[in-house]
Amino acid sequence: MNTAEQTHQQDLERLKSLRYMDDDFMSVCFADNFEGVELEKGVAAMCKIMEDMRNEAAREAAQKAEQNKAKRTAVHLIKLGKMTLEEIAEATELSLDIVKELESQSMQLA
Repeated sequence: MNTAEQTHQQDLERLKSLRYMDDDFMSVCFADNFEGVELEKGVAAMCKIMEDMRNEAAREAAQKAEQNKAKRTAVHLIKLGKMTLEEIAEATELSLDIVKELESQSMQLA
């Protein structure tokens, strides 16, 4: 087996190890007449998809963390009692409805 065939075989094994590919992609990748160039394109496309998924998950996690921090700040401001709910909503960039809900929850815990 020459180097190109070994590389092709290694690429096929790597593709087989990926679990999140759809059936259409897999059937194209493992067709008998599949060429190495197409394999490289498929691997590159799958890597891009997985990178995009990772980046999206990171963005969502950052947004959720920011929202949670804003909610904690709002609860602290509510407890201080020195600002109106509208001012707290504006300062934390939360909706007034969320601030009202946080006020209601914090009163139940008090």
